[in-house]
Amino acid sequence: SVASVVVPPELYQINPSTGLASVIGPTDLGIGGVTDINGANYAFNDLTNQIEILDLLTGKATPVGSFDPAAGVVQGAAPVVPEPASLALAATGAVLIVAARRRKGRVQRYGAASAEA
Repeated sequence: SVASVVVPPELYQINPSTGLASVIGPTDLGIGGVTDINGANYAFNDLTNQIEILDLLTGKATPVGSFDPAAGVVQGAAPVVPEPASLALAATGAVLIVAARRRKGRVQRYGAASAEA
């Protein structure tokens, strides 16, 4: 347990060009890792073993579940299943590759036939 907090927990936004950090707002003490899943930012509170949705505009953390204390300190997480948008993008790319190869094969066949005539 924490006896006293010298610096209250706050969420900051960091400007990557200047390195300047600006306070967004107060947040929960103990947040370790945060991951974005389908537009929601899930934070892992290592002090309470709660999974929280973190509002990046205000810093407010709302508990939505819990995780096993045996997991220890969670400093990062990633979704296990690819998002549907990622799968759709990969499928679109595969279709375009197949279409391009078919077209290339037709051009080579018809181009050779017209050159012989």
